[in-house]
Amino acid sequence: AGRNVTAPAAPPADELPDPATLSQDVLKMGEVLAPILTELQRRYEAVVSASPDAGAHREAGVRVSEMRILLEELLTIVDPDRGK
Repeated sequence: AGRNVTAPAAPPADELPDPATLSQDVLKMGEVLAPILTELQRRYEAVVSASPDAGAHREAGVRVSEMRILLEELLTIVDPDRGK
């Protein structure tokens, strides 16, 4: 049996958050996530180096790398001067 799910109504334009505030929120989240992803990458590399079958862990490594790349791309979109 399928469910009839409707999207929530969008808030009126005068209730939308300020884009500058949203940008600052994204940058703050990025500052929190970046070291977490770096630590995750470090732990992944330690597991792979200790594992007799590193190939079994390849997909996890790809996912961690993709998360780090996506986070950096998002932060660059929000703050184009980042890293200059």
